[in-house]
Amino acid sequence: MIRIGLIGCGAAMQQLHLPAITQLPGIKATWIVDVEMERAAVLARKYDIPNVTDDYTQVTDVDAVLIGTPHYLHAPMTDFFLDCGVHVLCEKPLAIKISDAERLVTKARDRNLILAVGVFRRYYPISSFLRHAIEIEWLGSVERVDIEEGASYKWDLQTHSMMERRKAGGGVLIDTGSHTLDRLLWWFPKSEVMLDSYHDNSECGVETDCEIRFYVLWKGHQIYVRAELSRTRTLRNTFQIFMSSGMIEVPANIPDRGWFLDHRLSKLAEDIKPLSFDLSDQINGRTTIQSYFRYQLRDFCAAIKTGKEPLNAGSTVIPVVLLIESCYAKRQILQEPWVNFGMDRILLNTKEA
Repeated sequence: MIRIGLIGCGAAMQQLHLPAITQLPGIKATWIVDVEMERAAVLARKYDIPNVTDDYTQVTDVDAVLIGTPHYLHAPMTDFFLDCGVHVLCEKPLAIKISDAERLVTKARDRNLILAVGVFRRYYPISSFLRHAIEIEWLGSVERVDIEEGASYKWDLQTHSMMERRKAGGGVLIDTGSHTLDRLLWWFPKSEVMLDSYHDNSECGVETDCEIRFYVLWKGHQIYVRAELSRTRTLRNTFQIFMSSGMIEVPANIPDRGWFLDHRLSKLAEDIKPLSFDLSDQINGRTTIQSYFRYQLRDFCAAIKTGKEPLNAGSTVIPVVLLIESCYAKRQILQEPWVNFGMDRILLNTKEA
């Protein structure tokens, strides 16, 4: 039996991680930690968790912890539990600073501990399919990638930490981008990234909109990438992977569907239309998003037992932490269309006066 402590009682822990724990044999939540003791106590009663505290340093007799606190606490809490000889599954991002992320990965390796990160979208069947399709050059070599993910922000926040730069580390880039960019870089293992430009609208706080342009250097050639992220606008919400013989398009956050075009079929038909594919379980039907938190947790537990790295090992998220830090370091102002429209009106009124 793996005894696990739950650090932080936010929406992700309540709605996704805790239900996953109850559905897995061989794992038992024995501690729950939150600065809001009443909230922690309610969850402890609901899920039969024996120990409750508001101080994570009081957690004892656990094999592992699952950290789901505000971003700025991820590194120090992970550091503490690794020092205690405890395996860690930390929600994304592993750290705000690349120096902290690299230090934690080194410490976990030196102490033979499992350090995993909550990038659950890697477990989608569509993610594995894309990684394999790119590797075997199913539709030829990848030439460029275009990504859009955005919608009105509706996450059930328990605190205001996500709206404070010091605590969150940033806005939509470090939040949504930790998933979006992670999947992309995971599809190109052992690649290098060269940042071209980064623009966001964070003059008065955390950014709600941003655009990144960079190159992925993989297997001897450059792949151009544009990624647009938003908390205010509904975007296309897909990855478009353009290849020398066609293209693949997959939803940003749907586990098992996609479309592709194979230009080689033009020899057989004049009008080539996108062909859809479905990777859902044909017997059990579609799997809910919550299920992938269960798969992630099961992989983490298996890694603890066997010593084999999980799919979401901490060492594999280093490239995305580095890319996000590089973006913030080279930030330029995002020219938003409504701002330009307002300036145009001011200039017009000035001329008329």
